[in-house]
Amino acid sequence: MFACESTAKIRISTSGRNCQIAWTLLYDEVVVVLEGTFKVLTKDGLLVGEKGDVLWLPDGTELQYEGDNAFIFYAVQPGNWKEVHGIENP
Repeated sequence: MFACESTAKIRISTSGRNCQIAWTLLYDEVVVVLEGTFKVLTKDGLLVGEKGDVLWLPDGTELQYEGDNAFIFYAVQPGNWKEVHGIENP
């Protein structure tokens, strides 16, 4: 049985300033940049996505997301990653 993928569209903007979010992925993630510039800093270097670009980020990647008025679509697999890792919703 396969879990459904979790997907969402989000806008990353802080009144024209850059937004930065540090995280270690607990799932595989695909990001599609719909608007703006979306950057992902990893130990292996910087990925820069602009409108139309697709980024694939594997499970376990330590990263920092950075957006400059970015609007992205993302999907993760497995969709039940919180359950898999024993994380409860607040």
